[in-house]
Amino acid sequence: MTRLVALFLAIFSTSSPALADGLLKTKNPKVTDSYLTQQIRKSFLSFYGSSAAPSIDTDGSPVGGYDGNWSWSSPIGIVKNVIGGGDNMLGFGFGRYVNRKVSWEAMLLSSNYGEVKWSTSFGAPVETETINESKFSSIAAMIGGNFRVPVSEKWNVSFGAFIGAARNSVSDVLETYPSLDGAQRTINGNTQTKFAYMLSSSVAYNLTENVEISGGIWLLDIGGFTTASYRSHNGSIMENELYAPHQFDTGLEPVLTFGIKYTF
Repeated sequence: MTRLVALFLAIFSTSSPALADGLLKTKNPKVTDSYLTQQIRKSFLSFYGSSAAPSIDTDGSPVGGYDGNWSWSSPIGIVKNVIGGGDNMLGFGFGRYVNRKVSWEAMLLSSNYGEVKWSTSFGAPVETETINESKFSSIAAMIGGNFRVPVSEKWNVSFGAFIGAARNSVSDVLETYPSLDGAQRTINGNTQTKFAYMLSSSVAYNLTENVEISGGIWLLDIGGFTTASYRSHNGSIMENELYAPHQFDTGLEPVLTFGIKYTF
């Protein structure tokens, strides 16, 4: 019986080499027609980078006014003239392919805004302006999915959607009053957890069977930044004075990114 089976396979291979080659590919997963067929149910690690984090917007945002003291009840001032922010962003991800086109991914994004400066302007009953300096940073954890569209054996485009949370930090703010001989206050720093979400698109090229490079545009919202609601008068006995916080929105901002992915 064994000899008959061997003889049948020999005759079949000789008479139909194309079909036999197809059987060999089925038996041997290493023999594939393209790179994409090797990405079924495989895990991957990703690295992302950008020369700019999501920009911040404050023009027109109200801050505390004056009614005998700085308070929540008189939002007559505005935050304006923001300088700096969005220095860089780095990210790491881990994911897995569900099929040739769909994958899920969990990622950690770190945004460093460096030194940020802005001014506030207050009208009557007090006509004054302040200059403020602080440092902003954010760490966001997100999870979502990607849908990839093969363009060729080496090229593909991807679209993704992610949700998560961001821990956004503002360091102590040095507040200077040029009109008051440079008098200074300190607005307390603050860290808050904000809802974050992202829509992504990218173009990728497969360098090898396991390594892919990409460039993309992310629309990312990390939820914004807010200072604490207290400040101190430097050199005086007035500490932890109630004060309306300065608020900074990020919105859904575009970020240009590059990425490297290793599949294993």
